[in-house]
Amino acid sequence: MVDQVIRQALTKGWTLDMIYLDERGRITQRQAKIFKVKQDTVLGWCLERNAFRRFKRQGILAAEKGEKRCGTWQQIVGRPSNDIAGTCGSLSKK
Repeated sequence: MVDQVIRQALTKGWTLDMIYLDERGRITQRQAKIFKVKQDTVLGWCLERNAFRRFKRQGILAAEKGEKRCGTWQQIVGRPSNDIAGTCGSLSKK
């Protein structure tokens, strides 16, 4: 089910809301714009960290479609890092 939600976020341009277990064993809530899905990793722009991130697939404990539609990869890469949030709408929490 998680893999299906990740792929839908990628293909439909929605943000992905996830519960993520990082390498240090911390569980966090993340919201990301997904750009690429590989076998073991998910590449995207983390809205909480305001930076590109490589999420390990095994670390994504739960995922659901977010409420925001984001810009394209080209739109986001072409913007200064402090302006990327503008391509994904408001960053207010649900």
